[in-house]
Amino acid sequence: MMGTLQKYFDYNLRGGCGFPSVTLLGERADWEEILRRVRKLPKYGSQPTEWSLLLIPIIKLMVESFDQPDSQQVKDFWLRACHSAGQDASGDIETMSGWITAFCFWSEYGTRTKHYSDEGLQGGGSRVPLADRKRLILNNTAYLIMHPSGIPNGVVSVPVTIRDDGSKLVYETTMVAGSVGMTATAAGDGDGLTTVQPRSGWWMLQDALKPVGSDG
Repeated sequence: MMGTLQKYFDYNLRGGCGFPSVTLLGERADWEEILRRVRKLPKYGSQPTEWSLLLIPIIKLMVESFDQPDSQQVKDFWLRACHSAGQDASGDIETMSGWITAFCFWSEYGTRTKHYSDEGLQGGGSRVPLADRKRLILNNTAYLIMHPSGIPNGVVSVPVTIRDDGSKLVYETTMVAGSVGMTATAAGDGDGLTTVQPRSGWWMLQDALKPVGSDG
């Protein structure tokens, strides 16, 4: 529709930086429980140990968000979730940093996500100064600098066969689940959609339908 009407209208978008506000769902005790479980990760090996070291400062500051929501330390934490620099072009690369990279530790294939060292960024001939790459450090923990293409897929799919003995039919389906989008709502009594919340969900898609025993 926008393409059809473009000769009659101008379309404009406005962007900004930072979060005007953040609401953590649940109660403080829920986030303390998450922190308790994160501290158990080291018993599963070296990579989970490394991951836990990235997660613990984040979850601690989320717990602190309940206790001191107006403290400068908490506000700075939320503003340092993500930072981008550079662009993919000759002699340069686009990078992403901030504590959000802790949630990109593994790819959807179970391998470590590729990330850049400071030495690698300095030696790459980038036009962006290393200082602008902004490697985040929380509680003496350094967070990754990575390419945005390394963000793992938030949605997975798996084939599922359903046998209905009542109808004697077999349903070949694909189950899809994950973080599928955002829900936009209006905050308070104001007009317009000003608040977004991640939305998780799952579906089953029918690929084929056949009688029981039709495979021979």
